[in-house]
Amino acid sequence: MENITENMERILEDFKAETAIPSIVLTTERNDNIAITDSKFGGIPYLPKDYAYPTTAEGEPLRLLAQLNFSQLPKLENFPTSGILQFYVLPDGVFGLQDLPDATNGDTYRVIYHKEILPEESIMKDFSDIEIFDEEYDELFPFEGEYLINGSIVNSSMHDPYEFDNVFGLFCKKNNVAPYFETYVTELLELRKNMTKVKYEKFERKWGELMSLISSAYSDVEAHRISGYPYFTQEDPRRYIDHKEYNVLLFQMVSEWKKEENDYGISWGDCGVANFFINLEDLKNLNFQDILYTWDCS
Repeated sequence: MENITENMERILEDFKAETAIPSIVLTTERNDNIAITDSKFGGIPYLPKDYAYPTTAEGEPLRLLAQLNFSQLPKLENFPTSGILQFYVLPDGVFGLQDLPDATNGDTYRVIYHKEILPEESIMKDFSDIEIFDEEYDELFPFEGEYLINGSIVNSSMHDPYEFDNVFGLFCKKNNVAPYFETYVTELLELRKNMTKVKYEKFERKWGELMSLISSAYSDVEAHRISGYPYFTQEDPRRYIDHKEYNVLLFQMVSEWKKEENDYGISWGDCGVANFFINLEDLKNLNFQDILYTWDCS
């Protein structure tokens, strides 16, 4: 049995290597010296003095969720190499996601790209009239305060069922390793056809063991990330709302446990995750007007 498990682990590692694409994994830290132009979660945004602060159509101010200064981050193909990309959401208890299942081009969230960073004297500094930076809005937001973020290049491998299921099934057949993952391939390609109750119960046990093995192989997917494969606590909404054109993970923010605080420093509902998607051609053209935003929790 140990050899079978070892072989299955090796096969999973081969699949991860075959599907790997580079991404930037972001780490967070509390810091008292975060500049207005730094890459960060939360805090005061970089904005030119003559820039209208982002609001909903009714004038409700949005709050900075994340700011990515690409001159401070590792380089990724098709992504900007400079400038600042910002993500804003309305602090309203549902974090600005009010239009499911069609969550594109939302009025209650915004993605803004500043191609050039202006000198100090041209940057907005006074946000005293923007009420959403008051502490009373913290409970309507995934976190309090701000975090400095740093990034490193880490390979991301296919893991979500939206893509994983059929691709992994075909990988098993192509490499003649399907017998090792019989329960998985049966689930995908034969849909448990004509199973008796006894056979189904046996299948279900083997399915659980296999899913546990796959889960352990992908223990690193729950991370703040730019590009790569998205992580969900439930399912990829693109499967159901026919938004396959949003084919690049622009940014992902997960819930994060902070040991020093003995609590979740960042929490999307009940330990959830937020994702922003973009079309590849829009990304190449630095067009951030058409974005799919979603978050879910367990």
